[in-house]
Amino acid sequence: MEFHGLPAGIEQGVELIEETCHDAGCTSFEKALTPPERDRLWRARKQAHEVVRQLNVGSNAEIGDIVVPIWRYTEAVAQAYALAEELGVRIATFGHAGDGNLHVEMLSAKRDPHEQELAHTFNRRLVNWVLSVGGTCTGEHGVGIGKREFMSTEHGASLEVMRAIKQTLDPRGIMNPGKIFPDT
Repeated sequence: MEFHGLPAGIEQGVELIEETCHDAGCTSFEKALTPPERDRLWRARKQAHEVVRQLNVGSNAEIGDIVVPIWRYTEAVAQAYALAEELGVRIATFGHAGDGNLHVEMLSAKRDPHEQELAHTFNRRLVNWVLSVGGTCTGEHGVGIGKREFMSTEHGASLEVMRAIKQTLDPRGIMNPGKIFPDT
């Protein structure tokens, strides 16, 4: 977490978060007060996806990024782990709690189609839950191919407006063909 504001307010916020984390079972809490300390922690955070991949050699590590209203963030994390346990899917999570963005790494054996299908089932069920609580199927990673199946559910009639704008700007369909819209 990164805090901004007056030093006294930041100190209070960090103390509250540290206490909350320890009450929730946190086993390690690091503070970074200087720019070099902050850079070190941010470097570690920015490498999270690669660390998950390195620790799970022989596995696909597909990243999903859901976004929920921030007051539902802890519920989203709990939902992801409960669903993963129910389906027997291995996951890792990290994200941006301040804006409700949760990255969920879904792990499956590269040579196991059953595990891969379970990971996709996990993703579909998690995204449908997210949409049901007012969230969105993607935050930073875009729609692409992987999330286009959710576009109608998430956007309803607005999807036709988006499609019309795309058609106006790209009448020959040469910009990102096959992306975003479920039937292209």
